Amino acid sequence: GEKVGVCAIRDITERVESERQAKEKQQQLIQADKMVSLGVLVSGLLSRKRRLSGGGLEYGELRNFMPDLLARMQEGASRISGIVNSLKDYSRLEPGELMWEVDLVDVVDNSLRLLENLISKKTARFEMDLATELPKVRGNSQRISQVLINLLVNSC
Repeated sequence: GEKVGVCAIRDITERVESERQAKEKQQQLIQADKMVSLGVLVSGLLSRKRRLSGGGLEYGELRNFMPDLLARMQEGASRISGIVNSLKDYSRLEPGELMWEVDLVDVVDNSLRLLENLISKKTARFEMDLATELPKVRGNSQRISQVLINLLVNSC
């Protein structure tokens, strides 16, 4: 007949720290992706450029030097890309973490918006037939989007 109070306390310090570290790693990966893209862009532009004025180098010397330099730049960009992909795999959260209700229509629309230029350059005709209302699923919208983007890029 006595009233009893019950209190439950859960220490979420580790989870909060894990989420903070995940966000930090994600920012680092975004920056690394930007650097890879910049390296690929620069090496591509330089490999197409026929007339170059090199600081103090004669055209003949520059012409002999540039193919090796460009090849090393492309190797470096590929190596950085591999490292970034490895870091992405390593930093992925355990299954079940950061899961929420996901609207698949929004994920598909956002993913396609990111790839509009690529799709329009690689294909003359692209059609999407998606139900306007799909049930929400429990998952990670970023991972679902990344899978969809990878499939579309590979298809292109």
